[in-house]
Amino acid sequence: MRPFFLHDALLDLFFPRRRCIACGGAKDVRDGLCAACESQFLPPPEPFCPICGEMVFEPGLCKRCKLAQPSYAAARVAVRYQGAARSLLLAMKFHGEFDLPTRHFARRLLAVLQREGWAVDAVVSVPAARHTLRRRGYNQAERLARRLAGEAGLPFLPSVLSKRRGMRSQVGLGAAQRSANLKNAVSPGPRIRQVVGKTVLLVDDIMTTGSTVESCAHALRAAGARAVYVLCAARRFRHARPQKAETPDPDDLPEAQK
Repeated sequence: MRPFFLHDALLDLFFPRRRCIACGGAKDVRDGLCAACESQFLPPPEPFCPICGEMVFEPGLCKRCKLAQPSYAAARVAVRYQGAARSLLLAMKFHGEFDLPTRHFARRLLAVLQREGWAVDAVVSVPAARHTLRRRGYNQAERLARRLAGEAGLPFLPSVLSKRRGMRSQVGLGAAQRSANLKNAVSPGPRIRQVVGKTVLLVDDIMTTGSTVESCAHALRAAGARAVYVLCAARRFRHARPQKAETPDPDDLPEAQK
């Protein structure tokens, strides 16, 4: 039996979602998603770099990984950051909607983990800055990582990493700005010693340039982790053609553009 079977069954029994949490429609809704929105969860485009997972035009390493291999062994994502997947992730990130989004993404991430065959010892999440935790009251990456760890039968290690003070939000920053913003931004957490000698699965919600997971993986390896693998729910692919034109969500824009 799946570890969250009873939790999901009780949630569906007492708080049934008769409307799609992505589009609000009431037709063919199952597990909180209608059939139309379910079809919008698209796999990553191929071919992709075997290390960072970024889209490439011919099989092999991307230019960035050819120049310098990341601190992690490999990174994969479940779906493209568009359509209904984007809506669910924004609901998690900014509106505290967890149960159904984490259910959907954890299942997809578990399928990726099983397909890749990574032998990992424990799961950790990308940390949130203290001011973000105070404002939102939660870390959506941690919620997703905990759910995935439970589904995979792996231990979740909390408080392994932390973000230093004074960081700008990553939302709206370009690749170079993200890299500079995250330089030395992630530091060991109070329980960092738990990763020593372990192969660690690092989980985040959205991957853009990869700067965040690289900074976290570097800190984990420096602390003694044997290896780090990365799983993210979705990714913005720079060269992939979008499914359809989308109007940016106000919560997905930097403050200056709102």
